[in-house]
Amino acid sequence: MKFRYLVIPLAAMLVAGSASAQTVSFGTSPQGAANNALSSALGKVANEQQGLKIRIVPMGGTEQYGPPINDGRMDVAIASSTDVQFAYDGTVTFKGRPQKNLRSIASLYAFQVAFLVPVKSKIKSIKDLKGKRVPIKFSNHKAAHRHYLAAIAAAGFTENDFDGVPVAHVVTAAKDFVQGKLDVTWFAVGAGKVKEMAAQVGGIRYLPAETSPEALKRMRKYAPAAYIEIMKPRKSAPGIAGPTPVITETYMLFGGKHVSKDVVHKLLTTLHTSKAKLGKAFPRWNRYDPNKLWRKTGIPDHPAAVSWFKANKMAQVE
Repeated sequence: MKFRYLVIPLAAMLVAGSASAQTVSFGTSPQGAANNALSSALGKVANEQQGLKIRIVPMGGTEQYGPPINDGRMDVAIASSTDVQFAYDGTVTFKGRPQKNLRSIASLYAFQVAFLVPVKSKIKSIKDLKGKRVPIKFSNHKAAHRHYLAAIAAAGFTENDFDGVPVAHVVTAAKDFVQGKLDVTWFAVGAGKVKEMAAQVGGIRYLPAETSPEALKRMRKYAPAAYIEIMKPRKSAPGIAGPTPVITETYMLFGGKHVSKDVVHKLLTTLHTSKAKLGKAFPRWNRYDPNKLWRKTGIPDHPAAVSWFKANKMAQVE
């Protein structure tokens, strides 16, 4: 497969492979984000196990890599199922720009996002953020912005309630946070960048999401597929000091309808047979079930994915 998306060499990482291997372009969030580490791990293991030559292309969120995948200039990416459905339907962040060439390849695992503060901060809940220095806008990361808006709406806030600091992405917000320009920031639970932040500010603590029925109704205005999960402390998730409710959604692997049957089958075979290797490359891969890769996502399945699922006698999960 010819790689046709223009990439600045220093902004992309090439996962090593043989000269004869197929090249697959893989859109991700910037380096430091959980999405980037997750995708890079899959690229590395798919290369080792199936001979796919994966080019990791750090960009932003679904709003950045969705259109080139739709146009056939890029091949695959991982994103929340809601974001991919918005892109396919041409709604919310893709209003009036339907991406009808996107196809579902596999459902992966649940991911959690939440506000975090320095461990010694007096801020104990999202309701304590009124008037504080809070990141806003997330101009290059609409998916993060949507979940963030869901969290503050659940608490009864809008961005106007804060001393807002406009940021482009969760990674740029993280930089402002460790430099003391923000009282709080927003990031995925368990991401590598969170460990860096914790080391730089002397420890961090996640804030609990609001969970009342009224709060959940407000939350789903921005994140209709989201739900609340109670996270428990674990070494891979610094900042979860005790049972903590956080906003949760599901990640999926998707691609363009132009992606070949061979590539789809090799990616699915990697996911089905190499969980241990994926988990070693990036611990978050330990969370998915390799026997439940086929779920209804709201967008059409790639035909090659359907043929692989049927050949491997894998049932579709509702």
